[in-house]
Amino acid sequence: MTPKTPLDTITDLLASGNRSELARLLNVERSTVSGWANPKRRARGMCGTIPEKYIPGILEIAGSRDVLPEIRNLLLARRSNGNG
Repeated sequence: MTPKTPLDTITDLLASGNRSELARLLNVERSTVSGWANPKRRARGMCGTIPEKYIPGILEIAGSRDVLPEIRNLLLARRSNGNG
């Protein structure tokens, strides 16, 4: 099973898994949110992350719903290569 990305986790938490709804909540185009999951549109290793400039909006939406995402759910989990 593939681990959830920060985008997947936040979309589930705030928009019932619907990226179109997340885009609406953030007042951005649907393609903007879709692009965060597109490896061709993101820097290497950043696919599935939420760009920093949108984090305040995510936290505002979460706060208005009395939901507080764990900070680890906003960050991409890195795989350990055995070197720490």
